[in-house]
Amino acid sequence: GGSSASDRYLFDPGHGHDVIDDYAQNEAQADSVVFRQAQSAGATFDHVGNDLVIHAYGDDNSVTLKNYFSSDGYRRYHLVFDDATLNAEQVLAREYTFTGTDGNDALYGWNTDDTLLGGAGNDWLYGQAGHDTLIGGTGDDYLSGGSSESDRYLFDPGHGHDVIDDYAQSEAQADTVVFRQAQSAGATFDHVGNDLVIHAYGDDNSVTLKNYFSSDGYRRYHLVFDDVTLNAEQVLPREYTLTGTADNDWLIGWSSHDVLTGGTGDDYLAGGSSASDRYLFDPGHGHDVIDDYAQNEAQADTVVFRQAQSAGATFNHVGNDLVIHAYGDDNSVTLKNYFSGDGYRRYHMVFDDVTLNAEQVLAREYSLTGTAGNDQLIGWSSHDVLTGGAGDDYLAGGSSASDRYLFDPGHGHDVIDDYAQNEAQADTVVFRQARSDGATFDHVGNDLVIHAYGDDNSVTLKNYFSNDGYRRYHLVFDDATLNAEQVLAREYSLTGTAGNDQLIGWSSHDVLTGGAGDDYLAGGSSASDRYLFDPGHGHDVIDDYAQNEAQADTVVFRQARSDGATFNHVGNDLVIHAYGDDNSVTLKDYFYGENYQRFSVSFDNVDIGYPALHDCVGQLQSGQSMSLSDPVQISCN
Repeated sequence: GGSSASDRYLFDPGHGHDVIDDYAQNEAQADSVVFRQAQSAGATFDHVGNDLVIHAYGDDNSVTLKNYFSSDGYRRYHLVFDDATLNAEQVLAREYTFTGTDGNDALYGWNTDDTLLGGAGNDWLYGQAGHDTLIGGTGDDYLSGGSSESDRYLFDPGHGHDVIDDYAQSEAQADTVVFRQAQSAGATFDHVGNDLVIHAYGDDNSVTLKNYFSSDGYRRYHLVFDDVTLNAEQVLPREYTLTGTADNDWLIGWSSHDVLTGGTGDDYLAGGSSASDRYLFDPGHGHDVIDDYAQNEAQADTVVFRQAQSAGATFNHVGNDLVIHAYGDDNSVTLKNYFSGDGYRRYHMVFDDVTLNAEQVLAREYSLTGTAGNDQLIGWSSHDVLTGGAGDDYLAGGSSASDRYLFDPGHGHDVIDDYAQNEAQADTVVFRQARSDGATFDHVGNDLVIHAYGDDNSVTLKNYFSNDGYRRYHLVFDDATLNAEQVLAREYSLTGTAGNDQLIGWSSHDVLTGGAGDDYLAGGSSASDRYLFDPGHGHDVIDDYAQNEAQADTVVFRQARSDGATFNHVGNDLVIHAYGDDNSVTLKDYFYGENYQRFSVSFDNVDIGYPALHDCVGQLQSGQSMSLSDPVQISCN
């Protein structure tokens, strides 16, 4: 009729399928559509795309008002029936049916109570405002009724894989999902990401409720089956299946009984700490992590290794984690924080041959393996095997069970800090590719330092010389195994720094070298010791005691001659200057008694045994000094 003036369109029964394409810029240009011999109550109004289709005389006749739902200008019509005249406001308030084609449709409802029929194809249905009914039909459809009012979603067998994306701010806006010809007992409920996926008609059909597990607003649905209607409270306690892809997945469970299958790829799996969960693994699953916690035994989780025997599995202690290799090194399951507390180890490990609980798992021997860097490997109250690898590592297997420490050439400078309460808990230190006769044993402070592969590698046994508990080790070399008794009988080297040191020996044959600085040196009264000095050693004190001649100690002045040394009687002490007045060695309490006088003195030109030395210097009165001028024969009688 044209958009410049108001027009009238007249229709009678049998008029056919007609289209009106008109536009009114204002109400003065509003057009009239007259349906003669027709009642408004008998007419149907369909929303098809943006068009309004009116059937006033049955399905064989229709009038289409183009773009009616696009804007006000396209809906300025007066629809005249025999019984009533309807304006746009009255028309828009009606309930509409939006019908798609056999293709992929996008249907947008109006702000009314609409029915959207997708039909065949992969359709997008948007109900918008109003109480809408959405029927996707066949194909994989996206359905969104709108979050303003409650909507209904209807499904039948063969509906395809559909998605519902809706939100209800309150229970009054709760939506209804109807599975016609379906029983709840035959349906499966899967937890995929934050979504709930329902298979009511088998695997070939599914309805995904987006973000169902995110918050209450996304799970306000009434799920209607032929036998029962389920609400969120009934749905959440069910056992859910979360299944990963071939990629690296994050599967996060809910406060429900979840079944998590990561599939291939390196997956992160967290079933949730509110209920017991099941984790399923198969050969080739990749390197997966389980992060779960059980507050009590009722919430204990189950880890199932299908097609795997416990005898073929390895259990490794890495940091606080338990790493299980059930299918070889190319696959692993890490149980986070397993060794932190009871809540992190409430798992039942199910293999084809046996099921293991935490008590059985903890009793196993564990391998802790370091990297090429500087590692800190802390064991558990179990039989641990610790291999630091390259780098300077700190290794502590734990004092509750016997542990093994493995070393190879190039291992670096490592420290073992362990304690054994009894011989049954004695630890083993294995030096592979090393011989005991090529190793050196140094006494440094209270520690034993072993060089099995030369000076570039060392193992320090902390507090070895403190008490028996710190030295219950079996030191295994290729040629021999040494226990504490054999180790303590060796000669030890204690070496000071350039500062003022305090070197305390053990009940062993010790070699003490204070170096520069004013040092206090005590080799111990249980065995003979040697004290080594060089020019510039400083002012040092030797505090030692020999109970018999076999325990007599030796003081060695390297690069010094006896005829250049002076011996001074100062109080109860003997003070020797072998390198001039800027250096001195004080033998504490030398003049106090015979046991303090059992020292031999060695110079470059002569060795003076302790009887000969005492024969000479024993004649000194307090404050007197002397030198030994004869380099060949010392005789003071």
